[in-house]
Amino acid sequence: MPPSTEVPRVAIALLFVVGALLVGVLAVPAAVDARAPPQAACGVCTDALDDAAGDRGVALERASSEMTIRVDGNGSAAWTARVALAEGADALRDNSVREAVVADARHGTLADPDAVRSRMEGDTLVVSYRTDDDAEREAGVLLFTGFHATGPTMPFAMGGPGPAYPGADELTLRGPPNTAVEGEYDGAANGGAEVRWTDADADVDRSTVVAFAPEEARFAGVRTRLARLLFRL
Repeated sequence: MPPSTEVPRVAIALLFVVGALLVGVLAVPAAVDARAPPQAACGVCTDALDDAAGDRGVALERASSEMTIRVDGNGSAAWTARVALAEGADALRDNSVREAVVADARHGTLADPDAVRSRMEGDTLVVSYRTDDDAEREAGVLLFTGFHATGPTMPFAMGGPGPAYPGADELTLRGPPNTAVEGEYDGAANGGAEVRWTDADADVDRSTVVAFAPEEARFAGVRTRLARLLFRL
């Protein structure tokens, strides 16, 4: 009786399955890495500022940093960063050096405006700019979408922007007058018309959309839920 060929065939099939599983496991890190890295809300508040200055022979030492984002009712937002310097302030009083350092430090940050202004106030670097499309109004509620990452959100998704993180020691998001923050946001404290993060490395959830409802509005929670639903349609 000739030897059976069934055992070798089963063995080959098992090897094929194991090989396919190994390929899938090895491919997972590549899929995760395909998404863009996290983006700082305040790029000039991070090591990127030190590196950009160092490339020009300037040694910087940051003492503290803060960024304030003021949201207007028309959907625009004014971003202002203030970085106190313990060392290197004198070199940044040179306009051309400062502008080049700031431009390099802002690569890969959350907002990408056309016009960025910078100046020195004593030993503090001040960087400001405005964006026009970081908020929209739904059901009478103003939604700040500047932290919201579009694109795939499921695990191991390919592509899409990275999540946001403050970058600044203190990041404050402030709504228009006569509004109040509605909802809770991970890692942040909120009260009145402000949301504040005090951890420079805090993760801001990819789906974060901060809601500013009219102050003392009736059924603010219901209106906010409706506004979020309309935003995602």
